[in-house]
Amino acid sequence: MSSLQDRSAIINLLIKYGAIVLFLSALANIYLVLKYRELHTKAGEAELIAQRHILQQRAVESVLREFSLRASNDPAILQILRRAQEASNAARQNATQPGAPTTLPSQ
Repeated sequence: MSSLQDRSAIINLLIKYGAIVLFLSALANIYLVLKYRELHTKAGEAELIAQRHILQQRAVESVLREFSLRASNDPAILQILRRAQEASNAARQNATQPGAPTTLPSQ
């Protein structure tokens, strides 16, 4: 008889608390699905940003490659490089002098 009463008590507990457990389980599942969706969206955005950076890097590399091919033949580029070298040398000389300003001169 106690076995029948135990079964009856278990069934009553399942009836009483089963709906609450199912509701909490469904709520937890919905939360996890939404959280996964949010993470997936952010990962997609990060991947797009990374791809954009890769494309920008490739563009810069191609410009630098083109620049390096033309640098020795183009007098305008050589003039720019000379001015940059002179400015760099002047900045180095100013930095070694005592009391020299710590910022580079404006061009």
